[in-house]
Amino acid sequence: MNVRSIQLFLGVTATLFIASCTRVQWPVTRELCGRIQIVDNQSRTMLRDADLTLYRSKSESPRCCSEADMVAGIRIDSSSNFNSGKLNAGRYFVVVKNSPQIVFPVYLETNYDGDTCSLNTVFSFDRITGKTEQTATIRVYRTN
Repeated sequence: MNVRSIQLFLGVTATLFIASCTRVQWPVTRELCGRIQIVDNQSRTMLRDADLTLYRSKSESPRCCSEADMVAGIRIDSSSNFNSGKLNAGRYFVVVKNSPQIVFPVYLETNYDGDTCSLNTVFSFDRITGKTEQTATIRVYRTN
C-alpha cells in the first residue's frame, strides 16, 4: 500500500468516525412510560412480555451507550405497557434487551414521579429504516 492509499484510507475512516459521532436527537418528555411498537413494512406489533434496559447518558452527543450508566431493568407487561419508575431529569436511552439496535433516546425534562403515565406515549422502531419515533396522545375531557 502506498502513502497516497494510506492517506485516503485514513481520511475516509476519519470522516466515517466523525459522522458516527453526530449528536443524538433527544425527544423531550416529562415521563418515561408507555408502549413500544415495532413497525415492519405495513405491520405494527406492540412488544409484550419483553425486557428493557435503561441507561442514563453522561453526554448529549454519544451514541448509546458509550458514555452512559445502566440505571435499571424494566419489564414490558402482557398489556404492552412499561414504566421506568422514579427518575431524575436528564438524558436516557431505553434499549430493548437482546436487541441492541432498538434504542430510544429520551430527554426527561423534569423529575418523573414514576406513578403518573398520562401521555399515552408510543415508542416506534422501524425495522426497515432503523429510525425511532415517539408519539404522545393527550386526552382532553370536556366538562359541561
